[in-house]
Amino acid sequence: MSNFRTYLKEHFNQFLYTLHSIPEAVRFFRKNRLWEGFLAYGWVNKILILVGIIAGVRTLANVFESVNAVDTSNAMALMSSMDNFVNNLVKNQWEFFTDEGFRYGVLILLEIFIFHVCHRTVDILLKDKMREPRLNDFIKAQIRIAVLGAICMAIEGVVVAIIEPIIEGIPVVSWFKEPLLFFIHCFFMGILILDNYNEMFGLKIKDSFKYSLRFPGIALAVGMVLRICFVVPVIGPIVGTLVTAVTVSIVMHELANLQLGDGDWEEELV
Repeated sequence: MSNFRTYLKEHFNQFLYTLHSIPEAVRFFRKNRLWEGFLAYGWVNKILILVGIIAGVRTLANVFESVNAVDTSNAMALMSSMDNFVNNLVKNQWEFFTDEGFRYGVLILLEIFIFHVCHRTVDILLKDKMREPRLNDFIKAQIRIAVLGAICMAIEGVVVAIIEPIIEGIPVVSWFKEPLLFFIHCFFMGILILDNYNEMFGLKIKDSFKYSLRFPGIALAVGMVLRICFVVPVIGPIVGTLVTAVTVSIVMHELANLQLGDGDWEEELV
């Protein structure tokens, strides 16, 4: 029992330390001008445009859906319908930007930003010991996050399918279902961000996932920040991914046991 308490305390401290490090990450981002170099990649603008188009088209669809539900038969009905129009529009937008599949998809689209920020942060922390990334590195990172994103979605679905009926079957704790599902999703979102740091040290997807499980507090903290940021259309996901990528790089640099030895990246997966 004491070991379990120690385990919970350790990872709760990870969680708190990660949240506490977010302001430092924002200052680090601004001080080191980590945004520099984004536009050097020709496809960055295209990705931003694509994200904007997806969000814009879905927003227009929500508007048309709400407009079609407006009753103009009389003044009272119109006033009531307008109130419903606003409520439905807000509700549809909220559901869109908090949809699990959408969040995973946006993280995959924004991998170019995550990879760039992680690489620059680690390079600065290690005093320019990282080699300059090449186009092939970005392509590999893009494929990698797509694969890991699919894996995380699948595992998350299995975990939810197992836990949800158990929670619902116990009336005393059934109220905890939504918070628990929220934490589960945040954790797997955090795993995707953590993987970008692990990738810098040459860990394969399987080893990276295994290693990330040692830091559930970090994964949960950055996942929660991402979840909150995703509520803000378009700009929220971009800001959230940048801030959490820097936060993970700083915190993992301080707490992880990945290290540089004799010019080659080595991982300690004991």
